[in-house]
Amino acid sequence: MNGVPWQRIYADQMKTYAISNSEVIQEEGRQIARRYKLKAMEKSATDKFTSLDQNSDQFVSKEELRAVLKSKQLPWREVHFVTFLLEHLHEIQDITEYFRMLNNSDVRT
Repeated sequence: MNGVPWQRIYADQMKTYAISNSEVIQEEGRQIARRYKLKAMEKSATDKFTSLDQNSDQFVSKEELRAVLKSKQLPWREVHFVTFLLEHLHEIQDITEYFRMLNNSDVRT
């Protein structure tokens, strides 16, 4: 068998850098918390865009954004977010089209 077992490399690194088992456990806990926060943020963003997409066509149009702003049911942070989307919608559409084009190309990386 060629190479060194990963357990030995791991043990050597822990010894070299004086990493305690409790530090490893703490870091694993932080990584789990980060993954959980990212999942929660993703769900929140998905829910928010779903609520903005009033006709359920998987796109949020200028008309839908304007309708949400006119409803006056948004907290101030969301008003700023929707206003940002309205002001930058053309850039977002350009990026979306760019990624759609990349996904449909025959180029593989």
